[in-house]
Amino acid sequence: MPMLRRAVGGASRLVTHDVPRVTAGVAREAAWTAAHLLVYPLGLFAAPARRARSDRHDLRGLSPQQRGLVHVDVDAAARPILLVHGIVDNHSIFTVMDRALRRRGFGDLSSFDYPPFTSDLRRAADDLGGVIEALAQQSGYDQIHVIGHSLGGLMARYYIQRRGGH
Repeated sequence: MPMLRRAVGGASRLVTHDVPRVTAGVAREAAWTAAHLLVYPLGLFAAPARRARSDRHDLRGLSPQQRGLVHVDVDAAARPILLVHGIVDNHSIFTVMDRALRRRGFGDLSSFDYPPFTSDLRRAADDLGGVIEALAQQSGYDQIHVIGHSLGGLMARYYIQRRGGH
């Protein structure tokens, strides 16, 4: 039990045994917040670019982990991935995830940016649908992976359930 009430001088005070874990957690959150604040402005000035690998099934230059993914499921490794950020954010939030996915063999990643203070989810979902359809057409795949964070996830779900996305 991490929290314990202990009577001290007739008064009860809360004592925690998890001070190192709490301190480490607060420090980690502060570091991520600082990193996010540093990277966020870059997303305002640079439009998200579709970074596709030209040779979808080539194993040259891939690590063993990446080769394993391509060997096991070629379609999963080559199918495009669209990253959709949360509210009051931009594509820069996915910098770490983008690198991690690329290290694991996923080579075709794109981001969808929408206005920071989006008030109409229906219109934003329609815009997302247009990007999904265009990405599927450009890549030659009938389906793509969509990873949404916060409002981005709700937007993708709304597109699928209410706007006929598939």
